Amino acid sequence: MKIKENLKQNLDWYKNQSLETQLSLFGNFLEIAKILANQLMEEEVKEKAGIRYDREKPSSGRYSRWGSNPGSIRVGEEKVKIKVPRIHDNQSLITESPERYQKLRSIELPSESLMKKIILGLSQHDYQEVVKMGVESFGLSQSTVSKAFIEESTKALEEFEKRDLGLYDFIAIVIDGKYLSKENTVIALGITMSGEKIPLGFIQTTTENSKAVKGLLKDLLKRNFKYTEGILTLLDGSKGLRKAVDETFGNYALE
Repeated sequence: MKIKENLKQNLDWYKNQSLETQLSLFGNFLEIAKILANQLMEEEVKEKAGIRYDREKPSSGRYSRWGSNPGSIRVGEEKVKIKVPRIHDNQSLITESPERYQKLRSIELPSESLMKKIILGLSQHDYQEVVKMGVESFGLSQSTVSKAFIEESTKALEEFEKRDLGLYDFIAIVIDGKYLSKENTVIALGITMSGEKIPLGFIQTTTENSKAVKGLLKDLLKRNFKYTEGILTLLDGSKGLRKAVDETFGNYALE
């Protein structure tokens, strides 16, 4: 009964956020879940079949990597497609998916406090802390994963958060200020020509701090954030946000 009550509280908190915040929070958590699921399965493959292309194999070479199959995990109500590695047992001639795949098939949305910590970690670019919180959201203890897993997952998450945005053609950007974990956080969400909503970034600051917000927007431009016919800017009314947008996009900023 208590578990159901906690789940309801988490969902109620999530639903009470603005639509833009919901999309950013959930979009980022989906990617974090995908990265961690891939890394958790890869760690199991390494334990059995060894590092790819390495001649030194565990268990006298009993297990081999055997490609991958399409699969999925469910995060909340969302189905996320992933590639599931295969492991071949050279003795029994049986090929199976990692045991962890079955354990990861269904992942609940993290609690309110955990989600806030994840977003705060992203806003501070503390990717290792985000990975640790993500592991906890999977219902796993940090002691059950290796140091190498934490390091590789941190690297993968950082690469995702700094990924090239040149593949998208944006028509609008939503910038929203939130108070999370006793810290002010500004969230940026992009909307593409096709209507796709892309979480762009977080920064720990107030909406009045135009210099910090401008730094976030400049970082997006460095990541090839592109807009061909102006960019519609949807803000929360703060003068600081408006100043940062005007100084970054100039006449291309549309209200």
